[in-house]
Amino acid sequence: MQIFWCLLVSMLGVTGGTDWCYKSQVSCENKCKGPDEWKDIASTCGNKSQSPVNIVTKRVVTNNLTSFRFQGYQHAFHSIITNNGHTVKVNLSVLGFLYQESESANKKYESIINALPNITLPGNKSMLGPVSLDMLIPSHDTLMRYFRYKGSLTTPDCAESVIWTVFENTVKLSKMQLSAFSDLRFENGTAMTETFRPVQPLNGRDIFYSGSNTASVSTVLVVSTLIISFLTL
Repeated sequence: MQIFWCLLVSMLGVTGGTDWCYKSQVSCENKCKGPDEWKDIASTCGNKSQSPVNIVTKRVVTNNLTSFRFQGYQHAFHSIITNNGHTVKVNLSVLGFLYQESESANKKYESIINALPNITLPGNKSMLGPVSLDMLIPSHDTLMRYFRYKGSLTTPDCAESVIWTVFENTVKLSKMQLSAFSDLRFENGTAMTETFRPVQPLNGRDIFYSGSNTASVSTVLVVSTLIISFLTL
């Protein structure tokens, strides 16, 4: 099965300039700066503790990190889902998970998937809801194992003020659900695909693997618990 990166982000703002883009957007007609040139936009993108990184499980450092017990995530709310020309943004607290292709659809994601046809073009917005954070993450009893390392934002300005928490258990979506995101369009009209930054060098950083203790996490504290600094796409 294929693994996909995904971040659910808070609409607190967008970092970096407007001339950066993903590799899939670079062309003879589109002279935007792809990931290899982000350091020309923000010098921090060329620093030594950048994200994402390749996690080699045989080389991680086992540590007595606490597992998460989520609180307050069952409350449903309405939000606005937006195509901002780089990605899809939803008014949610910051959570980072891996998405994995599955043979069956994840019905909990239907409200998001069904809203995508309404935001095909940059600037399009649509109401989303009701949805709860509890619907969008794996079962709480499967979140005892995760990896943690010091890293950065994954778009300019690539600030190295982030403690990454990557959960071992994945969120399952069907191939059709995942492909629905490909119907979205960049600002130049091309399909919104490959919206990720290439893997960055580890440069001697340790990646820690969690233990089995439990930490309580509330909706209010999730930003500072999962990721020290705000993540934005």
